[in-house]
Amino acid sequence: MKCAALLCLATACAAQTADTSSISGVVRDAGTGAPVADAGVTLQLPNGKTVAARVDAQGQYTLNGIPAGTYRVNASGPLETGQTLTPQQEKAVTLPAGLKVTSLDFRLPSMGIINGRVLDENNDPVSGADVFLVEKRYDHGALQYPLAGGSARTDDSGAYKLTGVPAGEAFLVETRVPRSTAAGDTPANTFYPNVLTPDLAAETILSPGERRSGVDIHRAKLPAYCVDGVVEGAPAPALDLELLDAEVVNSSHLTQRYAAGKTKPDGTFRVCGIHRGRYLLMASGSGAPEPGQMHFFAAETVAVTNDDVHDVKLPHAAFATISAEFVWDGDPSTQPPDLHGLLTLQGRSAGFNMAFTVPGGSSQHPPAHAG
Repeated sequence: MKCAALLCLATACAAQTADTSSISGVVRDAGTGAPVADAGVTLQLPNGKTVAARVDAQGQYTLNGIPAGTYRVNASGPLETGQTLTPQQEKAVTLPAGLKVTSLDFRLPSMGIINGRVLDENNDPVSGADVFLVEKRYDHGALQYPLAGGSARTDDSGAYKLTGVPAGEAFLVETRVPRSTAAGDTPANTFYPNVLTPDLAAETILSPGERRSGVDIHRAKLPAYCVDGVVEGAPAPALDLELLDAEVVNSSHLTQRYAAGKTKPDGTFRVCGIHRGRYLLMASGSGAPEPGQMHFFAAETVAVTNDDVHDVKLPHAAFATISAEFVWDGDPSTQPPDLHGLLTLQGRSAGFNMAFTVPGGSSQHPPAHAG
């Protein structure tokens, strides 16, 4: 009886797997042809579950228990420290019941590595410095420098390693420093090899699988100054102050706002540790606004040359409403979806939420505002 039960169990298991398929293959580097060990291969089933496999040292993988159907199979390379952009490739496959696909192979884009050191003005290593990979591209006719996603931090010898760098694209390498409130000379954000603006930086373009060494950044040290003034019409309590480089509003610095402290209860402020350049100084309320009202916001552009700047006045900014009409193609929706978008004004972009009213209905969303 026990043997018969085991035989039935084995037969049942065979019946369960007879109508499912499997996929296997090899994952290789597109540039070198070497196996990509520890890559992941995934496939999503109609019920939302994922079938996944890890690539072995020979580059081989197998996905089992797949019902008949058409699927998209994705292979992605392993992430290294500091890497956020993953080499990946996707393929479509149609499986009848019980088929074994044995040669669904992938060739992942070959990505490179940038090595270097961050050194100070005395050529001594800088430990704990953040290093970023920066793109160089045109968007709506404007040259921009957004962050590419790769980042690293220097060790005690000042060395860093940026991994997962795509081949054939022009990148800049930048080291950034926390904003200081100290007076006197302070370190500044610096692009490879030793320039302060992205338009003067040297480009780095890698071949497939290349390891580029010697990309050393000699971090600059510049005189720092203070800015003082008052926020006009500032409500109590204190407002949050932020600083944005106005010279490079179309670059990665657009998203790099530096906290600059708070105003005093009377709206006065003093911000130090600012290098020469043009900045947008902003003050905003941190408390909840009254119903239907926006947060308090004030801003002014400040030019810092060779001395402290005094008596700067930040005027209260008035918000404007932008109206538009959206037309649904087909039957009108009884419950309009949440809408999100990107608002671009004079080359500067900001995310925003939208409020709209269906004719004959009522408002479906909170007041629109740019963020």
